[in-house]
Amino acid sequence: MKNFLKTFFYAFFACIGFLSASAAMAWAGGAKSINIYSFVKKVLQNSEQAKIARLDRRNGQYEIALAKSKLSPSLSLTGSLQKQSTPHQEKVFKANKIQFLFTLFDGGKSQQQLDVAVLNAEKIKNTYRKNISDIIVRAAKLYCAIRIDAKLLQSYEQAARRAKKSMDKEKIRFDSGLVDESRYLAASSAFYKSQVLLQQTQTTVDNLDRQYFHYVDRRPPKVLPLPTAGFLVVPKNLEQAKKRALENNAGLRIAKLDLEMAQKGISIARSRRAPSVALQGNYGYQDSALQTVFGVSYTFPLASDANAVAVRKALLNYHKARQALQEVQWNLSNTIISNWRNYNTSKLAIHSFKLARDASRRILEEQTVRYNMGQIDAMVYLKAQQDFLSAQKDYLQGLSTYIDTTLSLLAVIGDLTEKSFVQ
Repeated sequence: MKNFLKTFFYAFFACIGFLSASAAMAWAGGAKSINIYSFVKKVLQNSEQAKIARLDRRNGQYEIALAKSKLSPSLSLTGSLQKQSTPHQEKVFKANKIQFLFTLFDGGKSQQQLDVAVLNAEKIKNTYRKNISDIIVRAAKLYCAIRIDAKLLQSYEQAARRAKKSMDKEKIRFDSGLVDESRYLAASSAFYKSQVLLQQTQTTVDNLDRQYFHYVDRRPPKVLPLPTAGFLVVPKNLEQAKKRALENNAGLRIAKLDLEMAQKGISIARSRRAPSVALQGNYGYQDSALQTVFGVSYTFPLASDANAVAVRKALLNYHKARQALQEVQWNLSNTIISNWRNYNTSKLAIHSFKLARDASRRILEEQTVRYNMGQIDAMVYLKAQQDFLSAQKDYLQGLSTYIDTTLSLLAVIGDLTEKSFVQ
């Protein structure tokens, strides 16, 4: 019995330990498993601008419902209570009635207004897509900037340690009379410069970390992979990019919808000259007497300066919308060409920066070995270290530019949406 209880407790505590370890590993894995897709999703969930954009999108549906209500009959209950006093008598008038009104024909104005409401709802939807695209671009750039600056900070930390070791070694040599003071001062200057760069980069990383914490409620993990632009799918050539932009660009769609709404506006303005026919009726009591009225009413505008002004204004709005569409098309074409060139330039540059960084790293490794063996002086060693830092910074800045230009190109094309980007 004792052996059974002993075995049972050992097994019980072993299970508890296993579950605790599994939970800890799962939590640690979850803390590091956030990728750019889940980060963008978090930003879209928590961003105030995204919440406002979603609320604006609902307004379009309300406008459609409001326009449809004008096509439906209206029913209202009215009542009145009046007291009339004279020197000889007082009289009270009471009235209660139900009114019915249904427009049979208004020159198509109500239907045109409904069409405009539908177009406006589509415009709001595309405005929402454009706002979401802007949020995705900023979130993706923030995610990549955190990782790039963290890598740059790591390089500066390594450089500061090497500079400190070099300064200490030159101090010993100077105290022993092996080198003159200028060598020691040069090593000291390199160390203090590395400290300044380290502090400046640390400040930048801290600011980015605070923005990251604002969206995901935790600090980014310390060990982070260096980002690439592989998560973005770019068109194969410029012509394909132009074709997709003409199909997906939200700004172009908005301009086209504005032109359609302006054209509908002309029809609405002209319908003000058309006659209107309505079916109406009243049913109620007037001073305890039942009254029933049912019939047809019509209105035929004869002459009005307001109607003519409304038509001229609608025509002006149409011409403005047409000019705006042409300007959007021209700007979009130029922007696509410019962004495509920037994308390709940055893509070629990042390859050259990587080769230069790798070469300078090998040189630094060789010079470090020679410096430790006493074959070269501190000036040559510090020069190799500075060259590597400069090449590393150029590579990381080139990587940042490459990702930024890729995001800008896809934003113009219209491919950065919640469905296509957030997995």
